[in-house]
Amino acid sequence: MKINTTYNTTFTGYNYPKNYKKIDEYLLRSAQPEKDEILFLKNNEHITDIINYRTLSTPDTNFIEADIAKKLNINYFHIPSVSTNPQKDKVFQFLNCMDDIKSRNGKCLHHCKLGADRTGFYSLIYKVINGLDNFDNCVKEMLEMGYAQAKYPDMLTVAKKILNEINIK
Repeated sequence: MKINTTYNTTFTGYNYPKNYKKIDEYLLRSAQPEKDEILFLKNNEHITDIINYRTLSTPDTNFIEADIAKKLNINYFHIPSVSTNPQKDKVFQFLNCMDDIKSRNGKCLHHCKLGADRTGFYSLIYKVINGLDNFDNCVKEMLEMGYAQAKYPDMLTVAKKILNEINIK
């Protein structure tokens, strides 16, 4: 598969990805962005990093995001995660990435496929740990942004357990 390496860096006619939201000056969230949306975020939100939670075992995207990021000089991190079994080591991998991004004064877009379940889970952890909001408000936000609580009820249990382990209430 050949990737188009010609990008119009003055492109301004696109929109934000689906389920887009700014969390703070370092972190943005969304659904899987399209190529043009990545360029839009680079030019308009000045993203320096992308964290992708998709497992990519059966990708349904028509481009290779890591290659696009590399061509746009965006750092790319892949933390494959599943909604049915959030893992503590993946959470710490995410938090370590964010510590690095913050230390560089960078800005990160993190996403899964829909920007609802996995992205919501990691956003909740980040917001509570950084004192941006409380657990209950973060759950409400997850639900508003499409979290399938009936399908993935363990996500909230795991989030509470991790937050309790690192002594965040």
